[in-house]
Amino acid sequence: MKNLSISVFCIFLVLSVFSGYGQEQKIPLNEPDYNKPKVFHNLPDSIPVSDATLSGFFNLSKGEKIVPKYQNRSEAPGFLFRGEVVSKSDDMPANTKARSAGPASIRSMIVKLTDYKGSNFTISKITEADGTIRYTGRIINFKSGDLFILEKVNGNLMLIKKDYYALVNE
Repeated sequence: MKNLSISVFCIFLVLSVFSGYGQEQKIPLNEPDYNKPKVFHNLPDSIPVSDATLSGFFNLSKGEKIVPKYQNRSEAPGFLFRGEVVSKSDDMPANTKARSAGPASIRSMIVKLTDYKGSNFTISKITEADGTIRYTGRIINFKSGDLFILEKVNGNLMLIKKDYYALVNE
C-alpha cells in the first residue's frame, strides 16, 4: 500500500509539472516609439553657436531669462532659443591629486526653453587643467523624436540635429 501511494504521488507530480503553466520569458524592454513627433522640425539641421554666447550664459543667475540677440542666423552666430535658467551649479573644482588626469573645473546649467514646451538645454563648461575651455550640451525633449547636440565642427561650435533614438536607448 505504501508503494502504491508513493507511485500515485509521483505520477501526480509528473502530470502536474507537464500540465502546469510555465513562466513566459518576457524581456523587460521598452519598444522605441519611432513615431514621436519632431518638435524641432522647423529648425535647420545645424545651428552655429559662438563661444562668447555660451560663456555669457554662465554669468546668468537662476531664474534669469535668455532672449536671442539675433533673430536671423545669417547675422551672427548666436542662440536662437528663448528660455529661463532653472538650475545652475557652482564652479566645481576637480580633486587636486587627479587634476592632471581630468578637468580643473566643471560648471553646468539647465535652461528650460519657452518656445518648445518640455525641452531643456543642458550645458556644461569644462575648464581643463591647462586653461582651455570646452562645452558639452544638448537640447532634448523626451516626448520628441529629435534633439540637438552641441558639437565642435571644423573648429566651430554647432547645435546638430539628431534623431532621438540615435542618442537615447530605452
